[in-house]
Amino acid sequence: MVPLNKSEKSAPQSESSLEAMYLEISEDEFNARSNLWESPSLEKKSNCVKNMHSLHHHQEEKANRDRSFLSDMKVRNAENTIIQNFPKEVAIAMMKGQEVRDMVKGSVSIFFCDIVDYFNLRSTLEPALLIGMLVRLFAAFDRLALLHGVQRVDTVDGCYIAATNFLSDQSADHAARLASFALAALAAAAATPID
Repeated sequence: MVPLNKSEKSAPQSESSLEAMYLEISEDEFNARSNLWESPSLEKKSNCVKNMHSLHHHQEEKANRDRSFLSDMKVRNAENTIIQNFPKEVAIAMMKGQEVRDMVKGSVSIFFCDIVDYFNLRSTLEPALLIGMLVRLFAAFDRLALLHGVQRVDTVDGCYIAATNFLSDQSADHAARLASFALAALAAAAATPID
């Protein structure tokens, strides 16, 4: 923060009036304003005002570019989430804003893993301990899912949901694949400490 006016800076003021005479402005803008007050000619004052307007315009452009960049990042993150969680045809249709056609699979295997007494844990454990345990457990499940060709569908509170023969065609062995994953997930859960 810089003072608005050099003469105000040296005058004794109350704390509340001091706050009123300070603005959060950049050093460039402060220098442009200072030049305006110190410039003796009308031409120089006009140039200083033009410089201040130009500076303000450049600051607005930068803010707009920053907003655009953040918006693009949000779109890319949303697209990545869609691609990772839906079959290719569905993901493409969703991203293009098209109607999603029904998909029919003869069979799909689904895995639900609830943490025993989760709601009691949630009310008795420190939040950091609970979150840490969930992150470690679900990360272990994610590694196993990748290893076994299982698709993570979602996590809801203390429940991990996964499926086979969902995104890719695994019709020949989806049940055995998911059963193997489930046994490995139980072992990983038993080996995951709370703290």
